[in-house]
Amino acid sequence: MPNDLPLKLAILGKAFSGKKTIAKQLQEKYGGEKNIKIFNMDEIIKEALDYITPKKVDETAIAAASKAKKGKVEEVTAVDIFAGKHPADYKKLAHEMKAKFFADYEGELPQHIDLTNLVFDDSLLVNLFCERLKLEYEGVDLSESVADLEAGIRREKEIMD
Repeated sequence: MPNDLPLKLAILGKAFSGKKTIAKQLQEKYGGEKNIKIFNMDEIIKEALDYITPKKVDETAIAAASKAKKGKVEEVTAVDIFAGKHPADYKKLAHEMKAKFFADYEGELPQHIDLTNLVFDDSLLVNLFCERLKLEYEGVDLSESVADLEAGIRREKEIMD
């Protein structure tokens, strides 16, 4: 069976049915993280909420660090994981999701819970996922990928003829 064309695969199933396990097995079998990127919807939801929710500063920890270093504490600054990209639509969707489903979120979510099931708006999840994909590949030079794709299409046609 020819395999020159890229594959996009969605693994759907109930909570704790083995979706991540299968995705990781496929990733290991077909070349690791270089060839297969896994996107987990629960992780995208958590990432989006964290991205728009300011972190609480632990004053006690800062005071202890200050004492330990004799008053010299490095300033803690937030890192923008999408620096240099255009996350406006992603932020808008994250704010909408937070307002509808996670109004009390302040940086801590329950452990071992299927976050995707807490969001009752499938179109919101799909749009959030699409925006996250755009951010993942924004600025990536795809010219080599396009050439590889075109070569793969030619090989597929030759095989089929």
